[in-house]
Amino acid sequence: MSDGSELQPTDGKDKTVMYRPADGGGLQAVAPESGDYRDDLRSRRWNAAPLRNPEVEKTDPRIAAAVIVIFSLLTLAILVVGYGIIGIWDLPA
Repeated sequence: MSDGSELQPTDGKDKTVMYRPADGGGLQAVAPESGDYRDDLRSRRWNAAPLRNPEVEKTDPRIAAAVIVIFSLLTLAILVVGYGIIGIWDLPA
């Protein structure tokens, strides 16, 4: 039975050791790579010019919001008329 000492957190001074497959089988320790890992994450396109599409015109945000409101009110009206006034659909009793 173990005393649990291997489960204690470390003080943070230990370096992370990476293990890679060895030629003869098993694993071998590899020294950590030096440098900034964020350099590998940077893309050539992050500072790219914006892509333009001349075939599409921008929609005014007020018109887009008005269309959404109109569709939602139309949906509500259909539901109210269908359930309450005409009685096409029935609510569960």
